[in-house]
Amino acid sequence: MRKYYRQDFQDRLRQFFAPAQRGNFQQRGQSGGQAGQNWRENAAGGQPGPKFGGKFGGGFGLKRPEVGSHNTPYVVVSGQLASSQLYRGARTAVPLREALILQAALNHPWLLHDHMEELASLEFRNQDAERLKHALIDIAAHASAMDSTAIRVELDRREFTGITERIEAAITTASVWGARPDAAPEDVLVTWQQLVALHRQWHSLTKELKDAELALGHDSSEANYLRLRDVKTRLERVDGTEALIEGFGASSGRGARSL
Repeated sequence: MRKYYRQDFQDRLRQFFAPAQRGNFQQRGQSGGQAGQNWRENAAGGQPGPKFGGKFGGGFGLKRPEVGSHNTPYVVVSGQLASSQLYRGARTAVPLREALILQAALNHPWLLHDHMEELASLEFRNQDAERLKHALIDIAAHASAMDSTAIRVELDRREFTGITERIEAAITTASVWGARPDAAPEDVLVTWQQLVALHRQWHSLTKELKDAELALGHDSSEANYLRLRDVKTRLERVDGTEALIEGFGASSGRGARSL
């Protein structure tokens, strides 16, 4: 049921943010008013609108899409909605993995020199995280040697204070030992390698997910549906694996842990 509700709301939002077409704006307004009337009648105990077919009977105003039907495409977020303030507002938080990568680089500047190309190759989905990444690379490229304090002073001079505070606020757990300033270099390196590997895997799967969504949008076949579900399952595994990063802190004075 959640799936069909979500698809219906995505249809409504996509139509709402779509550019108004000449000659059909009034018609869309009338149809929207009729839909609102149907919902009001349902809430008041009136006759329900269109129902699900088959075993999905019930007055939910939705039609159950059939696998293989070209009339019921898989709906993804439209371009207009993706660029709207409504949609961006839910995506302003810095993802934990991106925050940890940047925090490790801030606390251990030697990573910027030893792994600069590796950091530069990472693509961050959060715009502020991406900006901070480029700033760190630029600072490291023009400085022979800088400690964490000097880097933060330079970031403050470049008016990155708010972004660094958001990065620190995104890390709500102290379990990732290797990103902390008092971690031993061995722990830092192990944690860095795990974070980078997971981020690359996640980014690759995200691109694969977009391709699978587009394929299902053009052809709602069973094969395309199974492909989409497989990609989502692998993304969930990456998110689960990320929770296993504990730093392996033997070198920092903690007992070694085995997974």
